Amino acid sequence: MLARNTTGNYLVSPYSVWKALTLAYFGSSGNTQAELEGVLGAEDKISSLKVWSHLDRLYGTEQSSEDEGVVMEGRAYLSGRRSLRPCVEEILDDALRTLDFSNVYRAATDINQWTAQVTRGRAARLLQPNDLLGTNMVLASAAAFKGAWAAPFEVSSSRLQPFYATPEEPRDAVTMTQRGVFNYGESEDLGVQILELPYANSPVSLYVLLPPLSAGSRGLADTVERLSPPLLESALAAMTPAVVRVVMPKFKIESKDGDGLQETLSRLGVKDLFSERANLSVFSPEGNLRVGHAAHKAVMEVDEGGTDSSVSSSAKNFAVPPAGGRPSGEGGPLRNRVFVCNRPFAFLLRDTRAGRLLFMGALKDAPL
Repeated sequence: MLARNTTGNYLVSPYSVWKALTLAYFGSSGNTQAELEGVLGAEDKISSLKVWSHLDRLYGTEQSSEDEGVVMEGRAYLSGRRSLRPCVEEILDDALRTLDFSNVYRAATDINQWTAQVTRGRAARLLQPNDLLGTNMVLASAAAFKGAWAAPFEVSSSRLQPFYATPEEPRDAVTMTQRGVFNYGESEDLGVQILELPYANSPVSLYVLLPPLSAGSRGLADTVERLSPPLLESALAAMTPAVVRVVMPKFKIESKDGDGLQETLSRLGVKDLFSERANLSVFSPEGNLRVGHAAHKAVMEVDEGGTDSSVSSSAKNFAVPPAGGRPSGEGGPLRNRVFVCNRPFAFLLRDTRAGRLLFMGALKDAPL
C-alpha cells in the first residue's frame, strides 16, 4: 500500500514501524487498543512485550558494530507537562521519553540527535520544528543497514550501463557485475525472478525481485499488487542454488517522512491514534493525549563490497565450479542463469534466522 502511494524510489522498515506502533499499543486502551491489535496481529500486551524484548536484543543499537550491521529502534516522545504512570516508565525504560514540545526547535533537535545516533549518522534529520506544532506525542522509528557481501563484486568490473526507468527513457547507472553460485528462483505467482545475495557473517540476506523486461513500466506495479506473505514465503522456499551472472546497479535510498506512512496506517485501520478519539490513558491518566506526528526514516546502501570489500565468504555462498563440475555436496550440475537488473525491481532485506523483513522497497530509478 505504501508503494502505491510513492512515485519514486522507496524504502520502509516494517520492523521499525512495528516497533513504534507496538509502543503506542502498550499505552493504549479501548477502541484505540483494538485497532492496534488488529493491525499488529497482537494477542495481548504481555505476549507483545516478550516479543518486543526478544527483538530488541537482536536489533538494538548495542547489538551492532560501529561500522556495519542492522540497527533498528523505536521511541515514543510525550509532553513533559504530563505525568506518566510509573509502571509504564519502568517497563519501557529508554523507549519512552518526555520532551518540552512548547519549544519545538529544541524538541526537534533532541529527536533528530537520537535518530542520528541510532543510524550512525546515516539518517540525521527526521523532523522539522514545524512538524511539532500543537503536538503532545511523537512516535519515532529509525533504521539503518550496511553490510559486507559474502561474495563481493569486483570494483574493476563496474561499468556505466543503461537502466530503463521506463522503456523509452534509459539512463546511465553505475552497474556491478559478478558470476557465482546463489540461491535463485522464478515465481509465476509474483511474476518475477528472485535472487538471494547473502551478507558475510550474518543471517541477513538481500532478496531481489525482478519483473520481466517484457512487462514494461507495469512490471513492478503488478508485482507489488500481487505481493503477500504467503506468496513470498512460498517463492523463497522454492529457491535453489544456481550459477548466476548478476548485473545490478549501485544505489542508495533514504526514505523521507511524508512518504505516506500515516495515510497508509489509517487505511490499514489505525484511525483513532492520530485523532482526538485516541485513548492512550495507560501512558498517562491525563486525557487528550494523541500522536500528532508519526515519523519514520530508513537508509540503505548497496555497493560492490558493503562496508568492507575484503571480507571472507560465508557458508551460504559457494565457489563457482569449473565447467561441467559441481560444488561439493551438491547432487548434480547447477543451472546457469542470468539476472540483469536493468529495470525497476523490488527488494527485501530479510533476517533468514528469524524470518523477519527488516527493510523492503523498490528501485524505480538508478541515479549516477
